[in-house]
Amino acid sequence: MRDCSLASFVWSNLISSNERSNFFGFHFLEWVSYNLQMDVGGKRDGNCSAFWDQNCYFMWLWRNKHEHKDDFIRPLKPWEVILKACDEYSNGVVVHVMASGNTSSEVMIG
Repeated sequence: MRDCSLASFVWSNLISSNERSNFFGFHFLEWVSYNLQMDVGGKRDGNCSAFWDQNCYFMWLWRNKHEHKDDFIRPLKPWEVILKACDEYSNGVVVHVMASGNTSSEVMIG
């Protein structure tokens, strides 16, 4: 998810230059932990809490399609697809929270 040539290319287009040495330098378990706790993105607007998740998802999806579908063509700029998915995810979370509008009230008994 990090070290293959396609993944490295995509990550390099998404990760801020300040974070690249940490990002590519950690051992696997440290890398996972780091990504779950830190905001390593640099080339995106807004705050996408699922940025790392989205990237891993698309890398895995594209790898599987490449292996199992003869007619699959990867996007030319895969980081743009990932950034768009992050924006859509973030907007969906905001819409969901606003739409649910759960209210609660406290009732004292006795």
